[in-house]
Amino acid sequence: MNDFIKLIDKHKIIQPEISDVNNAGYISLKNGSYIKTIEKKELDSNQPVRGKRFDRFIDNIQDFIIDEEAFESAIKPFIKDMDGGGFITHNYINLTNGVEAIPTLQDDYRFIRIQSTICEQKNWDRLIQDLDYDFLMNLALGHKCIVYDFGARKPIPRAVYQGLEFVKYVLYRRWLDQEYITNVNRSKNQERKNNCNDYFDKCYQKLEDRTKKKLDYFLSYVITKEINLECITDCTQHDGDKEFYREILRRVG
Repeated sequence: MNDFIKLIDKHKIIQPEISDVNNAGYISLKNGSYIKTIEKKELDSNQPVRGKRFDRFIDNIQDFIIDEEAFESAIKPFIKDMDGGGFITHNYINLTNGVEAIPTLQDDYRFIRIQSTICEQKNWDRLIQDLDYDFLMNLALGHKCIVYDFGARKPIPRAVYQGLEFVKYVLYRRWLDQEYITNVNRSKNQERKNNCNDYFDKCYQKLEDRTKKKLDYFLSYVITKEINLECITDCTQHDGDKEFYREILRRVG
């Protein structure tokens, strides 16, 4: 048996992953698992374990112990995509061409839409305004977000090599007060560098107040020292082929 608070710290499980504690003393996790808890003061008695409601349980979490093996088994579905630092990896499919990556991700993905057309139009304010709140919250919490996309006739689409670089530049500056050194590179040649910081600085200065307020909403939740945003890209032969993407989505249901 082990202290529940120690297990949470060991596995970097954040308390919101606990959804409830029922009257029988079972912890209910958001992944659907249930774990029996034992209150320390009842260990030497024959009295049944008394459950506590969620808020009281969190306030007195140090008073509980739990079977470590049962706990680790229950949270295994939740921690399967965690890296060594306890952060979760979230896969984001950039609509529409990113749908091509879905068969490799085993149902573990979300959707986002960062449009190359907006980048071509240099409509940077709209690019930030269109960012999904789920995507931004996960970045604020330090989770790794991987965006999947496919370029038409090029290995890296504009939405990634230009759009995501601007997103990283803005978030580093707005949330972390740091200057991210950009590399707007449409090829996968890692030795080729194209620093766009001067241009992105001018674009940042022109962001509307409402756009900055949207980003500022997350400041209370920023617990990371880096913007953990990555991308996986390739060329596609199916650009504009709606039937191809519809069939993939139909198969995965």
